[in-house]
Amino acid sequence: MAKYTGTILTNKGKELLARAILGEVIVFTKVEIGKGIVSPGTNKENLTTLVDSFKILSITSTSKLPNGGYRIRISFNNKGFIDDTYLREVGVFARGEDGTEVLYSYCNTDTPNLIPNEPSGIIESVEDIITYISSAATINAVIDQSNVYATIKDLVEGLATKENIFNKNGAFNKPFGTILGTVMEGNKRAIDLGGEAAFAKKTAFNRSFSHVISSTSKVLVASAYAVKIAYDKGAAALSKATTAQNTANSAQTKANEAYSLASEKEPKFNKGSAFNKNYGTGSNDIPRGNHNHSLDNLVGCPHGVGDYWITESTSNPATKWTGTTWTKLEGRVLLGTSNGYALGTQGGRSTVALTLANIAAHTHGFSGTTNTTGNHYHQGGNHRHKVDNHAHTQPGHTHSITGGYGYGSSRAQTKTMSDNSTRTSYTNSAGGENTGGASPYTNYQNPNTSTTGNHNHTISGTTRSSGSGSAFNIMNPYRVVNIWRRTA
Repeated sequence: MAKYTGTILTNKGKELLARAILGEVIVFTKVEIGKGIVSPGTNKENLTTLVDSFKILSITSTSKLPNGGYRIRISFNNKGFIDDTYLREVGVFARGEDGTEVLYSYCNTDTPNLIPNEPSGIIESVEDIITYISSAATINAVIDQSNVYATIKDLVEGLATKENIFNKNGAFNKPFGTILGTVMEGNKRAIDLGGEAAFAKKTAFNRSFSHVISSTSKVLVASAYAVKIAYDKGAAALSKATTAQNTANSAQTKANEAYSLASEKEPKFNKGSAFNKNYGTGSNDIPRGNHNHSLDNLVGCPHGVGDYWITESTSNPATKWTGTTWTKLEGRVLLGTSNGYALGTQGGRSTVALTLANIAAHTHGFSGTTNTTGNHYHQGGNHRHKVDNHAHTQPGHTHSITGGYGYGSSRAQTKTMSDNSTRTSYTNSAGGENTGGASPYTNYQNPNTSTTGNHNHTISGTTRSSGSGSAFNIMNPYRVVNIWRRTA
């Protein structure tokens, strides 16, 4: 068990002490020990209980110390401990006349001792806790007599407050007076107290001597022989007492040496502990130092403020490591710092819509017609046309004569005679001739179409619209977990 010093008074303890200075009696009731870790920044004076108490200890003795100090002695053992436990905190409780019990003083340590479990061996210890009171305060303590046993330290302290034993029949405890069984005051004379100036005839000068040292007679006078025997016996008793004192002093010295040596030793451990186990992964083995170990087996939170805890558990890490505070990170992944990404900044998105600047260079197919651009010509090659061999036959026919009778525009082809008959004038019959076979060619020609000169064609229009501009998912393949960041 650790030696705790530097206890502080809690605010409740200070209030109780102030009442004690004004005359109220306060009583120290118990001591509690715990394994709790005080969160950084916590004002211990505000504590009203231990962070994580696991055992109540009875007070075996108390004593006031110089300069307002107060020693509280407790007895401790590991009975009932199933697991090894770290002892990190100690609290002293007290109550005032109103009966309300409060945490009077508190102390803790960053380098706790490990208390082994009971199966590994019983350990017992007596420890002193030093707290503060005012010399003007009236202090009592609840002492559990069933749990009190004297140590060498208690014995030495107790003997230092005692006187050597003296004869109860001596003058040291007799009242003043003038009768048998009393003693006369130093400034009195027998005659002043009503006695005779001279001694009675039955004084020691005319009494019988006795050599018996065990006599209870009140009228006999001890002889020199009896005095010598009594002296020798007293000297022998003194020698024995001196020897006993020397033996006690030697025992105290050895006890102090043992206490000093014990404070430098580890508690005895069970031979079946991890110190003599084989490496392995079985239930009776221990893992090597370079193997991963479950954080559940660690004492205290291994993660500092700003650290992240990634898990598929749905519990807040604060329930696992009491006294810590965590913030849950949702909808984000972690990214390592670099020149473009400062520590603690946030950004990014899970979807994105492309803009024209994000699209790679490309072309589109296009078809269409131009508008009219004016007159132009096309050049034909030098060529001629051949007419197939053929003949022409002129059939027999006549030609009517336009006009013939009359004059001017009133002439007509048909004339009404005097007998009212009509006559039509015709040419003589002709035709029936054959021109004969022929297969002529046209002349060679190399013509051009008409020209309109140099010109351009302008094409305008748009391609058909395509696409919707909807955002699309850019997430990497993922597995969803809970990410917690410790903030306190």
